[in-house]
Amino acid sequence: MFSLKTRKRTPVLRLDYLAALTDHFGLYQHAVFGVPDPRHGYTTDDVARALLVTIRHFELFGKPRVLQLARRYLSFLQWAQRPDGLFHNFFAIDCKPLDEVGSEDCQGRAFWALSALFASSCFPRELREPARRMLEKLAPHLLSLHHPRPIGFLLEGLRELVPEGAVPGVELSITECASIFGEKILRHYREHSDPLWRWFDEVLTWGNALLPLALFTAYEFTEDRGFSKQPEKALNSFLLRSLWTACSSPSGTGGGTGREGNGRFLTSSPLRPSGCSSPPSGPRNSTTRRGIEDEPCCL
Repeated sequence: MFSLKTRKRTPVLRLDYLAALTDHFGLYQHAVFGVPDPRHGYTTDDVARALLVTIRHFELFGKPRVLQLARRYLSFLQWAQRPDGLFHNFFAIDCKPLDEVGSEDCQGRAFWALSALFASSCFPRELREPARRMLEKLAPHLLSLHHPRPIGFLLEGLRELVPEGAVPGVELSITECASIFGEKILRHYREHSDPLWRWFDEVLTWGNALLPLALFTAYEFTEDRGFSKQPEKALNSFLLRSLWTACSSPSGTGGGTGREGNGRFLTSSPLRPSGCSSPPSGPRNSTTRRGIEDEPCCL
C-alpha cells in the first residue's frame, strides 16, 4: 500500500496504451506501434505484469476504469490456470492454449501478481477471493521451481503477502518459504560465480537486478546473514560490467553478455531497465538496498 503522501505527490499516470492493447480476453502480446498485432496472441506472463500495473495504479489513484482492466486480466488468469494449478503461458487469438504448461517465469509472475491482488485492501472481495483460490491451486508447485528469476518473483510475491501473514495453500510460514527460495538462488550464485564473475548464471540477460534483490529480500525475512553477504558483490559486478560494456544499454533480448564480455548488450523492452528499480515496499535503512535503487542512475 502507498502512503497518502506518496499518492498526493505522484502524478496521475495514464494507461490508455495498455487499455488499447487489451481486448475482451486479455492483453495482446505484441503491437505494431500503437496497433495490436493479433498474430502473436496472448501470454500469461504479460497479463500478470499488466495486472500488477493495474493494482499499483488503482492503489494510487482509485480510477474505476483501471479496476475494470484488473478484472479483465484476472479473468484471463482464471482461464489460463490448468486444473492442477499451473498456468499455460501462450494462447492463440482464438483463446486456445498453445503449450502443455507455461514456463517457470510464467508461474512466478502469476504468483507475484495474484499475491499483490489478494493482499491489497483497496480491491473488493469479489476480486481478491478468486486471486486467493488461484494461489491455493498454484501453491503445491512453488517449491518445485528451480530457476533463479522465477524464484525472485516468488520472493516479491511473499513480500506482497506480509499483510496477510501466510501464503494461501502453503503450510510453511512466509519466513520459511523465503529461506527455501533464498537458498535456491544462493545455490545458483555459488555454482556459477568466481572472483572474476560474481553472478548467478553464465550470462547477463534480462531482469538482472531482480537476482541480488531477491537475496536481500530473503535476508529481510530471515535475518540470515548468509543471504546478505553475496548480493552486494553481485550487484557491484553487474554495475561495473554494465558501465564497461554499454553505459546506457542494459542487456536484453539480444542474448545478453557472457563471462568474456561477448554477446549483444542491447534491449528493445522497457522491462529491462525498469527491472533495475527497487519496489516501494522495501526497507530504506539498508545501504545495499539503496545500491539497487541507485542502479538506474548508474546505468
